[in-house]
Amino acid sequence: MVNLDDPLTLEIATSDPVGFLQSLPPHVAIDEFQRGGNNLLLALKMALDAHAERGQFVLAGSTRFLSTRTLSETLTGRISIVELLPLSAGELRGTQEHFLDRAFNGGLFDDTGLTAHLLGETADSLGRMESRWFGPVLESYVVGEVAKQTSWADHPVTLGHYRDRDQREVDLIVERGTDIIAIEVKATATPTLNHARHLAFLRDRVGERFRCGIVLHTGSQQMWLGDRLVAAAVSALWA
Repeated sequence: MVNLDDPLTLEIATSDPVGFLQSLPPHVAIDEFQRGGNNLLLALKMALDAHAERGQFVLAGSTRFLSTRTLSETLTGRISIVELLPLSAGELRGTQEHFLDRAFNGGLFDDTGLTAHLLGETADSLGRMESRWFGPVLESYVVGEVAKQTSWADHPVTLGHYRDRDQREVDLIVERGTDIIAIEVKATATPTLNHARHLAFLRDRVGERFRCGIVLHTGSQQMWLGDRLVAAAVSALWA
Protein backbone atom coordinates (compact mmCIF):
# COMPACT_ATOMS: atom_id res chain seq x y z
CA MET A 1 0.00 0.00 0.00
CA VAL A 2 1.11 3.55 -0.69
CA ASN A 3 -0.21 6.55 1.19
CA LEU A 4 -0.50 9.99 -0.36
CA ASP A 5 -0.39 11.52 3.10
CA ASP A 6 3.36 11.01 2.79
CA PRO A 7 4.79 14.29 1.39
CA LEU A 8 7.43 12.63 -0.81
CA THR A 9 4.99 10.09 -2.24
CA LEU A 10 2.49 12.86 -2.94
CA GLU A 11 5.14 14.98 -4.70
CA ILE A 12 6.04 12.08 -7.01
CA ALA A 13 2.38 11.27 -7.69
CA THR A 14 1.52 14.84 -8.64
CA SER A 15 4.66 15.71 -10.58
CA ASP A 16 4.72 12.52 -12.67
CA PRO A 17 1.38 10.71 -12.23
CA VAL A 18 1.88 8.33 -15.17
CA GLY A 19 5.35 7.27 -13.99
CA PHE A 20 4.09 7.00 -10.43
CA LEU A 21 1.37 4.52 -11.37
CA GLN A 22 3.73 2.53 -13.60
CA SER A 23 6.16 2.15 -10.68
CA LEU A 24 3.58 0.54 -8.41
CA PRO A 25 3.32 -3.24 -7.92
CA PRO A 26 0.23 -5.11 -9.19
CA HIS A 27 -2.99 -4.95 -7.14
CA VAL A 28 -1.80 -2.04 -5.03
CA ALA A 29 -3.87 0.06 -2.63
CA ILE A 30 -3.48 3.85 -2.79
CA ASP A 31 -4.65 5.54 0.39
CA GLU A 32 -5.90 9.15 0.42
CA PHE A 33 -6.03 9.00 -3.37
CA GLN A 34 -7.97 12.29 -3.54
CA ARG A 35 -4.79 14.20 -2.66
CA GLY A 36 -3.38 13.37 -6.11
CA GLY A 37 -5.99 15.55 -7.80
CA ASN A 38 -7.25 15.54 -11.36
CA ASN A 39 -3.93 14.72 -13.07
CA LEU A 40 -3.49 11.51 -11.09
CA LEU A 41 -7.11 10.60 -11.81
CA LEU A 42 -6.57 11.02 -15.57
CA ALA A 43 -3.39 8.95 -15.40
CA LEU A 44 -5.35 6.23 -13.60
CA LYS A 45 -7.99 6.28 -16.33
CA MET A 46 -5.26 5.73 -18.95
CA ALA A 47 -3.84 2.82 -16.96
CA LEU A 48 -7.26 1.19 -16.60
CA ASP A 49 -8.06 1.65 -20.27
CA ALA A 50 -4.73 0.10 -21.27
CA HIS A 51 -5.35 -3.11 -19.29
CA ALA A 52 -8.74 -4.74 -18.76
CA GLU A 53 -7.64 -6.79 -15.74
CA ARG A 54 -9.84 -6.34 -12.69
CA GLY A 55 -8.51 -5.38 -9.28
CA GLN A 56 -5.50 -3.42 -10.52
CA PHE A 57 -5.95 -0.71 -7.90
CA VAL A 58 -7.76 -0.19 -4.63
CA LEU A 59 -8.40 3.51 -4.06
CA ALA A 60 -9.13 4.62 -0.51
CA GLY A 61 -9.97 8.09 0.69
CA SER A 62 -11.51 9.99 3.56
CA THR A 63 -13.80 11.95 1.21
CA ARG A 64 -16.16 11.18 -1.66
CA PHE A 65 -13.53 12.60 -3.97
CA LEU A 66 -15.08 11.32 -7.22
CA SER A 67 -18.06 13.61 -6.65
CA THR A 68 -15.84 16.73 -6.54
CA ARG A 69 -16.92 19.18 -9.25
CA THR A 70 -13.35 20.17 -10.10
CA LEU A 71 -12.58 16.67 -11.39
CA SER A 72 -12.89 16.07 -15.13
CA GLU A 73 -13.42 12.31 -14.80
CA THR A 74 -15.47 10.01 -12.56
CA LEU A 75 -14.15 6.65 -13.88
CA THR A 76 -17.70 5.56 -14.70
CA GLY A 77 -17.76 1.93 -15.82
CA ARG A 78 -14.20 1.38 -14.68
CA ILE A 79 -14.54 1.10 -10.91
CA SER A 80 -16.85 -0.15 -8.20
CA ILE A 81 -17.45 2.03 -5.16
CA VAL A 82 -17.72 0.63 -1.65
CA GLU A 83 -18.74 3.12 1.03
CA LEU A 84 -17.40 2.22 4.47
CA LEU A 85 -19.70 3.18 7.35
CA PRO A 86 -18.70 3.24 11.04
CA LEU A 87 -18.66 -0.12 12.83
CA SER A 88 -22.14 -1.38 13.68
CA ALA A 89 -23.23 -2.27 17.21
CA GLY A 90 -22.98 -5.96 16.37
CA GLU A 91 -19.49 -5.62 14.93
CA LEU A 92 -18.38 -3.89 18.12
CA ARG A 93 -19.86 -6.79 20.12
CA GLY A 94 -18.48 -9.50 17.85
CA THR A 95 -21.90 -10.67 16.66
CA GLN A 96 -23.48 -10.93 13.21
CA GLU A 97 -26.71 -8.98 12.80
CA HIS A 98 -29.66 -10.09 10.67
CA PHE A 99 -32.35 -7.73 11.91
CA LEU A 100 -33.56 -6.79 8.41
CA ASP A 101 -33.69 -10.36 7.14
CA ARG A 102 -35.55 -11.51 10.26
CA ALA A 103 -38.01 -8.64 9.95
CA PHE A 104 -38.82 -9.41 6.32
CA ASN A 105 -39.08 -13.12 7.08
CA GLY A 106 -41.38 -12.66 10.06
CA GLY A 107 -38.72 -13.55 12.63
CA LEU A 108 -39.50 -10.71 15.26
CA PHE A 109 -40.86 -10.91 18.20
CA ASP A 110 -24.16 8.49 10.25
CA ASP A 111 -22.24 8.31 13.72
CA THR A 112 -24.36 9.19 16.74
CA GLY A 113 -21.32 9.37 19.00
CA LEU A 114 -20.08 12.31 16.92
CA THR A 115 -23.59 13.81 16.93
CA ALA A 116 -23.74 13.70 20.73
CA HIS A 117 -20.29 15.24 20.98
CA LEU A 118 -21.24 18.11 18.68
CA LEU A 119 -24.36 18.71 20.76
CA GLY A 120 -22.28 18.81 23.93
CA GLU A 121 -24.10 15.77 25.29
CA THR A 122 -22.76 12.81 27.25
CA ALA A 123 -24.22 9.40 28.04
CA ASP A 124 -25.28 10.73 31.45
CA SER A 125 -26.92 13.90 30.12
CA LEU A 126 -28.74 12.04 27.36
CA GLY A 127 -30.05 9.57 29.92
CA ARG A 128 -31.80 12.23 32.00
CA MET A 129 -35.58 12.35 31.78
CA GLU A 130 -35.53 16.02 30.80
CA SER A 131 -33.08 15.55 27.89
CA ARG A 132 -34.53 17.02 24.70
CA TRP A 133 -31.91 15.32 22.55
CA PHE A 134 -32.30 11.69 23.61
CA GLY A 135 -35.20 10.98 21.24
CA PRO A 136 -33.60 12.50 18.11
CA VAL A 137 -30.21 10.92 18.85
CA LEU A 138 -31.83 7.52 19.45
CA GLU A 139 -33.71 7.77 16.16
CA SER A 140 -30.51 8.74 14.35
CA TYR A 141 -28.70 5.81 15.97
CA VAL A 142 -31.32 3.31 14.82
CA VAL A 143 -31.34 4.66 11.26
CA GLY A 144 -27.54 4.45 11.18
CA GLU A 145 -27.52 0.85 12.43
CA VAL A 146 -30.15 -0.22 9.90
CA ALA A 147 -28.25 1.55 7.11
CA LYS A 148 -25.12 -0.42 7.99
CA GLN A 149 -27.02 -3.71 7.88
CA THR A 150 -28.30 -3.00 4.38
CA SER A 151 -24.78 -3.61 3.08
CA TRP A 152 -24.86 -7.31 4.08
CA ALA A 153 -28.58 -8.12 3.98
CA ASP A 154 -29.46 -11.24 1.99
CA HIS A 155 -31.35 -9.15 -0.56
CA PRO A 156 -30.96 -5.50 -1.70
CA VAL A 157 -33.10 -3.04 0.25
CA THR A 158 -33.77 0.70 0.11
CA LEU A 159 -34.44 3.07 3.00
CA GLY A 160 -36.96 5.88 3.15
CA HIS A 161 -39.21 7.96 5.40
CA TYR A 162 -42.98 8.41 5.39
CA ARG A 163 -44.89 11.60 6.09
CA ASP A 164 -48.22 12.77 4.69
CA ARG A 165 -50.27 15.96 4.66
CA ASP A 166 -52.14 14.84 7.79
CA GLN A 167 -48.85 14.74 9.72
CA ARG A 168 -48.79 10.95 9.91
CA GLU A 169 -45.14 10.00 10.05
CA VAL A 170 -43.08 6.80 10.16
CA ASP A 171 -39.40 7.10 11.03
CA LEU A 172 -38.02 4.48 8.68
CA ILE A 173 -39.41 2.59 5.69
CA VAL A 174 -37.40 -0.38 4.42
CA GLU A 175 -38.33 -1.76 1.01
CA ARG A 176 -37.21 -5.08 -0.47
CA GLY A 177 -38.72 -5.55 -3.89
CA THR A 178 -42.43 -4.95 -3.35
CA ASP A 179 -42.30 -5.82 0.37
CA ILE A 180 -42.15 -3.20 3.12
CA ILE A 181 -41.26 -3.10 6.79
CA ALA A 182 -41.80 0.07 8.80
CA ILE A 183 -39.97 1.13 11.96
CA GLU A 184 -40.93 3.64 14.62
CA VAL A 185 -38.35 4.64 17.24
CA LYS A 186 -39.66 5.68 20.64
CA ALA A 187 -37.57 6.99 23.54
CA THR A 188 -39.63 5.10 26.10
CA ALA A 189 -39.36 1.82 27.98
CA THR A 190 -43.15 1.39 27.93
CA PRO A 191 -44.47 0.88 24.38
CA THR A 192 -48.21 1.30 23.82
CA LEU A 193 -50.72 0.70 21.06
CA ASN A 194 -50.75 4.42 20.40
CA HIS A 195 -47.06 4.29 19.43
CA ALA A 196 -48.00 1.98 16.55
CA ARG A 197 -50.94 3.97 15.18
CA HIS A 198 -49.08 5.31 12.16
CA LEU A 199 -47.65 1.85 11.48
CA ALA A 200 -51.21 0.50 11.53
CA PHE A 201 -52.32 3.22 9.09
CA LEU A 202 -49.50 2.34 6.71
CA ARG A 203 -50.25 -1.39 7.04
CA ASP A 204 -53.90 -0.84 6.11
CA ARG A 205 -52.95 1.41 3.19
CA VAL A 206 -50.26 -0.86 1.76
CA GLY A 207 -52.01 -4.18 2.32
CA GLU A 208 -50.22 -7.45 1.75
CA ARG A 209 -46.99 -5.72 0.77
CA PHE A 210 -46.64 -4.67 4.43
CA ARG A 211 -44.62 -7.43 6.07
CA CYS A 212 -44.01 -6.01 9.53
CA GLY A 213 -44.27 -2.84 11.59
CA ILE A 214 -41.86 -2.49 14.51
CA VAL A 215 -41.83 -0.08 17.44
CA LEU A 216 -38.27 -0.03 18.76
CA HIS A 217 -38.07 1.19 22.36
CA THR A 218 -35.57 1.48 25.21
CA GLY A 219 -37.06 -1.21 27.43
CA SER A 220 -36.63 -4.98 27.29
CA GLN A 221 -40.22 -5.98 26.58
CA GLN A 222 -41.33 -7.58 23.34
CA MET A 223 -45.03 -7.67 22.63
CA TRP A 224 -47.55 -7.86 19.80
CA LEU A 225 -49.39 -4.65 19.06
CA GLY A 226 -51.75 -5.98 16.41
CA ASP A 227 -51.74 -7.60 13.01
CA ARG A 228 -48.12 -7.61 11.79
CA LEU A 229 -47.19 -5.05 14.45
CA VAL A 230 -44.69 -5.69 17.21
CA ALA A 231 -42.80 -3.76 19.89
CA ALA A 232 -39.19 -4.78 20.47
CA ALA A 233 -36.16 -3.46 22.33
CA VAL A 234 -33.60 -1.44 20.39
CA SER A 235 -31.17 -4.27 21.16
CA ALA A 236 -33.15 -6.39 18.65
CA LEU A 237 -30.97 -4.67 16.06
CA TRP A 238 -28.02 -6.79 17.09
CA ALA A 239 -29.26 -9.38 19.62
